[in-house]
Amino acid sequence: MAEDANLVVVDDYLTNVGNTCTTYSVQLNDLLNKYLKELDNIANDALPSGKLHDAIVAFRDAVSSLYGGKGTGKLTEMGKSLDHSCRDFIGTVDNDDKFIY
Repeated sequence: MAEDANLVVVDDYLTNVGNTCTTYSVQLNDLLNKYLKELDNIANDALPSGKLHDAIVAFRDAVSSLYGGKGTGKLTEMGKSLDHSCRDFIGTVDNDDKFIY
């Protein structure tokens, strides 16, 4: 694969991508919280006992490992990590530009 000598890094674009990842991950985390509450409602009110109740509780416990509270949790961490990666890429390119120019 040939290298492109005209690589252009648009800082604002990468910054926006990182911000968007953070925003979406927080929104997904909040939606996951609502979903977990609905699973609780089903397990507690609609199916208070039995095999299906046990299965819903087990599923809820597995899904809850992704949720960590407002602004936390694995989904939010992934979004913040992507944002950090975008910003690091900009910094790395800026730093490496010193050697080119």
